[in-house]
Order: sequence, then C-alpha cells, then structure tokens
Amino acid sequence: MSLTDLVETVLDKSGIWKEYSQDMSLEGQNKLEFLEEFKSSAANFQEESGTSDLGDYLKKLGLYSDKQDSYPDENKVTLMTIHSAKGLEFKVVFIAGMEEKLFPHSISINDVDIEEERRLFYVGITRAKELLYLTNALSRTLFGKKDERVESEFIKEIDPCLIEQI
Repeated sequence: MSLTDLVETVLDKSGIWKEYSQDMSLEGQNKLEFLEEFKSSAANFQEESGTSDLGDYLKKLGLYSDKQDSYPDENKVTLMTIHSAKGLEFKVVFIAGMEEKLFPHSISINDVDIEEERRLFYVGITRAKELLYLTNALSRTLFGKKDERVESEFIKEIDPCLIEQI
C-alpha cells in the first residue's frame, strides 16, 4: 500500500475524517484543513523520496525519533516544541514566550485547559538538567501593532528564591 493510501485509510477507518467533516465549528474546519495538509505532505514525501516507508515519513516530520538520535551533542542547538521534548533531557533549556496569552495561550481560559497548559509547562521545565532559562518580552509587535506584554502567571507561581532575574 502506498503511503498516501495508508494515510487515507487510517483517516477513514479511525473515523476522524468523518468527525471533522461534520464539525462545522472553526476549530473543526481547521482540523480538517490540517488533515488535508497531512495527506498532501505524505503524497509529496512519497513522490520526492520514492518510498512509502511510514517510519521514514514520521522521522521527517519529527513525530517519531529513535531516542539515541534525539540527544543533541555538545556542539549544537536543538529547537523543538515542548510536546516533542517529552522523555528527553538537556543540559540547558530555554523556554521563550513566557507571557500571558502566549503561555498559557489565550484560548486556555477555562480551568481544564489552563491545567493542561500548566502540565505542559512542567514538562518543559523538567527537561533541564543544569540550567533553565525562561524568557518573556515586555512588548511585541503583533499584526503591525505594538502590544505590551505581561509575564506569564506560570513564572509568578515559581518560588522567587528559585529565580534569578537577569
């Protein structure tokens, strides 16, 4: 089976395609667009690489990694999402964007979502073996307009004696 056929089969048999096709909310339609892009990406990978190997495709996307290949050597920087850092540790970790409406995200206003963001923050800070840097901007230009920023409530929840502000 080709990679494209495999992706389409999984989306169909899992019911996820049907579920998002029937969801007329903005979020549902965004997820449907993401699935379309995922299918296109699989087709492009198959065409460019000449292979239908799912493992190779997932490695390319960064959704699958061999733990031995995941640890960076001493002479490089690895950029990743906090989600993809689960299970890994690094000597030094930087978490940027520690601002209200960014982390935690503005759509996480209810108690359930904010707790999920808090758990994600915990995953991020516990990746650091020696040093952890949390950064935030005082202002950002968003959509051509300067926006004053407020430090994330998550930073405010850390015992001040554990923080050295620079």
